[in-house]
Amino acid sequence: MNFVRYTQTYFWQKSEDLHYYFNYKEENIRLVEENNILRAKVAQYETYDYYNDSILNSIEPYYTYVPATIIKKSTNTQHNYILLNKGSDNGVEEGMGVVTKNGIVGVVSAVSNHYSYVISFLNTTQSVSVKDIRTESFGPISWSGKQLDEAILRDIPIHSEVAIGDTIATSGFSTMYPANIPVGIVTELSNGNGLSTNVNVKLFEDYNAIRFVNIVINHDINEIKELEDNE
Repeated sequence: MNFVRYTQTYFWQKSEDLHYYFNYKEENIRLVEENNILRAKVAQYETYDYYNDSILNSIEPYYTYVPATIIKKSTNTQHNYILLNKGSDNGVEEGMGVVTKNGIVGVVSAVSNHYSYVISFLNTTQSVSVKDIRTESFGPISWSGKQLDEAILRDIPIHSEVAIGDTIATSGFSTMYPANIPVGIVTELSNGNGLSTNVNVKLFEDYNAIRFVNIVINHDINEIKELEDNE
């Protein structure tokens, strides 16, 4: 009888573990959707700053997000990529940025009906405009090509007061990424070309563990591109 009770307890525990696993997966999906709703609300409030004479609920935010799951990726080359399970049927287009709560992930390079091919930030051809949150100094950041969690921010003026421990975030000077998405922490400063400072940044994103992402839709991008093309 003791053996029977032990066996029953063992299988009950395994059954509960399995049940927890599937519930955990569902909970992750629910949290991703909830985060997207909150991101949209924040974007709506930020947009409201420019239209104080309008009713908030009638204002469309600049950015909305499409949740997606990574189904394939690489992290062991100089030109890494990511494949997502969302495509043109979900409103995804080439040139859209991909983010998580921990930072930037990459840029959509090609799209089919149901999938998207993303050039990862872990690609030596990619750079993103970022800023130091404390000093507002900005410049392009790119992956170092060495460690997965290491990037280099260049062209920071030599007189800038950027310091070790400062937080780096997206600048907003791009149609792909909203401003103030956290990217990493300053770990080292070095002289660039005598006129600028190179800043080593430890990235927040864990590119080995990443699974769920958000594709950024900029609703003003066509208007911005039209204006730029005319000029």
